[in-house]
Amino acid sequence: MKFMRKFYKRSHSASAGGCAFAQRVKRGKIENKKELRIRLNEAGKKLNLIDATIKIYDNIFFLFFAMKPALAAAQAIDEIQKSTAGIADRISMHIFSSHIQPRQ
Repeated sequence: MKFMRKFYKRSHSASAGGCAFAQRVKRGKIENKKELRIRLNEAGKKLNLIDATIKIYDNIFFLFFAMKPALAAAQAIDEIQKSTAGIADRISMHIFSSHIQPRQ
């Protein structure tokens, strides 16, 4: 089985892989999926996320993306959580994972 990771070239660096952010609600469902998608897209534009992909299900959402090296993971998490305030307040947990392999 071959895993394909997109290769990102920048003027000063290159990397392969990306990040994943997930949040899950405690009880019930995510009611306003359309508004959540709009807010996550706005957060992605504000953070200059690369290849952002949003997946929203009944009680969990995922945001897959690559980010520039200058962006701190904590800054990305804070901005994503601010963007979901009011829609996904009943969040029981969030997960942030990064799998980036720097290339020479």
